[in-house]
Amino acid sequence: MQTAVRQTGERSHAGSASAVSGSLRGRWRGSELSATRGDGAPAGWLPIEQYIQTLPHATVNAAFYFTDEAGRLFGMKSSHRPDYWQLPGGDMDHGDASPFAAAVRELAEETGLRFSGEPALLATLFRGPEPGWPGYSKVGFLFDGGTLRAEQLAAVRLDPGEHSQWAVFSGPAWRATASPLLVACAEAAARARATGRAEFLTW
Repeated sequence: MQTAVRQTGERSHAGSASAVSGSLRGRWRGSELSATRGDGAPAGWLPIEQYIQTLPHATVNAAFYFTDEAGRLFGMKSSHRPDYWQLPGGDMDHGDASPFAAAVRELAEETGLRFSGEPALLATLFRGPEPGWPGYSKVGFLFDGGTLRAEQLAAVRLDPGEHSQWAVFSGPAWRATASPLLVACAEAAARARATGRAEFLTW
């Protein structure tokens, strides 16, 4: 189905019969498009390839929050930044069906562990563009991995190209070791587990 976009911000799908609330600046219209341009879109409408470039850009990442049987958080030490501890996860790649699928893939690549449970979202994180990523925001999803039993921890096989060791941390130990961002993420995940309500963070 071909999509065309007006420069005014209105967006139209040919043959679509649904509409979003009129309070939104961009709305889907149900009328058929008049072929007034070579590509079938009305004059004055941007091709979808050009309109996409006017929208905010973002990367998507996803990770798991695991604890052991004593309630301690599972973390991994970065091989690239020895002072930096991480949760298992990473950026969403082309081919990943969803952020959850990306988290499952990254977990297997980084630890050798296979996750077969259902997605349980604990927190969503939004970060605006930074100097190192000009023009790109970051959207992160933190999923509940549940409890790692002793035999599962013993089966962890790290990728030495990414992580040099793993450990489990009490809350105070994680706060003393991890970055402020990952401390905030872990605390949000713990609260979400306790309340059953996912949290939203901005950073």
